[in-house]
Amino acid sequence: MLASAYSVHSGMEPSTRTLSPSVTGGSILGIMFDGGVLLAGDRLGAYGGLHRFRDIDRILKVNENVLITYTGDVADFQYIEEILEDEQRENDMRNDGYELGPSEYFNLMGRIMYNRRSKGNPLWNRIVVAGYDKATDKPFMGQIDSKGTVFESHLIGTGFGGFLVHPLMERELEKIEGRPTKQQATEILERALKVLYYRDKTTYNKWSIGTTEKTGSTIEASRELATNWEIAKLIVGYE
Repeated sequence: MLASAYSVHSGMEPSTRTLSPSVTGGSILGIMFDGGVLLAGDRLGAYGGLHRFRDIDRILKVNENVLITYTGDVADFQYIEEILEDEQRENDMRNDGYELGPSEYFNLMGRIMYNRRSKGNPLWNRIVVAGYDKATDKPFMGQIDSKGTVFESHLIGTGFGGFLVHPLMERELEKIEGRPTKQQATEILERALKVLYYRDKTTYNKWSIGTTEKTGSTIEASRELATNWEIAKLIVGYE
């Protein structure tokens, strides 16, 4: 929603600010395994409680080493996407043999979000950056919020997923010694996505799954998980 600011510049239209997101993307889950990172988010753009857009891309492949996704306002991320595409295009045009990695994009997004917050016009998103950092030869995952606060982690859950299934994923990881394999990470992620779909009414069972490894990054769109709503009978008062 756009609302006019109190001041009007001479000879110009009133400046505007996004006071609250309108069409939003929900929870994002990310888990690091021994050779890379898995990201997952549904393909829903929700207009309040309405499932308005049911097939939007929420995971962006910036280059072969970097995936970026988000929770929050869809329009604001489209603006961010344009910035990232311009930055990658400039890097490609230099053609100096150097490719920006996940840590570079993580720092760039942190500066962008903090700059907008400092102007009183924040971007209403929580950004997750993942990739394989060839400089350190390690997988990378970090999160940036709308205020520009940044942190790196091996496990991330945004939105309602951060409250509901992040603890579940932590408990599953505690059963594994060291970093999980890709297969173990996939099983943990799929279980968490099912629980999230059962419990969060703003989640849609059509998922994008992003994988980033040393060999490159891929995005699998429109995966639907097998569900069984017979479990609803266990809830008192459901019938």
